[in-house]
Amino acid sequence: MADLISSLPDEIICYILYFLPSQQVVATSVLSKRWNPLWRCVPSLDFDTVIDDFWRLNHRKTFNTFYSSVYSFLVGRGDQPFYRIRLRCDSSINITERIKTRIRTSLSESCRVQILNLLCRQRSEIVIPSVVFSFKTLVALKLEYIIVEEHISFVDLSLLKILHLKHISSPIKIDLSQLLFGCPNLEDLKLIWLACEAKGKFNILPKLVRASIDVLLPLEIFKDVEVLKFDLVMPFLYPNLNLNFDFHNLVQLHLEVMEDWLLFLKVLNHCPKLQSLKICIHKSYEEGDVWPYPQTVPACISSHLTAVLDITTNLVELEWKYRSFSINWVDVTEMLKQCPKLQTLAIDCYNV
Repeated sequence: MADLISSLPDEIICYILYFLPSQQVVATSVLSKRWNPLWRCVPSLDFDTVIDDFWRLNHRKTFNTFYSSVYSFLVGRGDQPFYRIRLRCDSSINITERIKTRIRTSLSESCRVQILNLLCRQRSEIVIPSVVFSFKTLVALKLEYIIVEEHISFVDLSLLKILHLKHISSPIKIDLSQLLFGCPNLEDLKLIWLACEAKGKFNILPKLVRASIDVLLPLEIFKDVEVLKFDLVMPFLYPNLNLNFDFHNLVQLHLEVMEDWLLFLKVLNHCPKLQSLKICIHKSYEEGDVWPYPQTVPACISSHLTAVLDITTNLVELEWKYRSFSINWVDVTEMLKQCPKLQTLAIDCYNV
């Protein structure tokens, strides 16, 4: 049988290899003399221990051997630039200074990176320069448990479509208004557990489709999104919420509610096309306390129930989680009567 892949030009083979994990890319070097040097021309670093089957497929590996592979790969490629850098690991305890230095150097000297995805749990030891936030070639930026070396003084990410920041350390609080102003074409936004502030006004992000937040941001920014998640937002962050607009495109809403849910009842009243709703209520009231209830009941809330949603007829998926208080099954029955198109129902209840 003819080897059709090897008959392809080097540029096409390298393009195919670009989408594979780096360990698999290096493994192709044993196929033939022609394949031996090709992995060094692939502009991608992709190592991941977070994937479900990593340890199943590499049961003899340790973090030391994993990082040895990462370092050997970096050395083998020399000074060639990367278009994609993806390093995700559950532990950074064994990561060497040589690896951290090479990654920092690669990011400091190159502005060609299109995809940057770094995650190191347990100990945040990977440091990146703030110049990363002005890489005009970046299309996707995902950082988790990462240290930004200097203050982010300038943001210019006009091509960026995906921005995920979680547990980021910085010498000075990140200015969210400046950050989002420099990302006008965002389609997917996630901001979780950031030391941040807002010094200026926020602009509407017209192309934003998905958003997941636990920080204080004007809800007007998200009025055109299709998927919205509030990750354990405290109601006191929005003390005087008055929505004068609808979420016309919103079809999926995920709410993590702490202590009080009235804020989110207001939001639900402005979601005419909602199809999927996931709510988790964390109750911290003492036994016998009465939950506050709005004097004017939103249209989507049944006036004779305390914890039942009278959902619009579009709803096909409902997931409801109660934390620290019991569920009233009569309410559940009434709730289901209001969901004629419901296909998926999940209820999770436990007392802490």
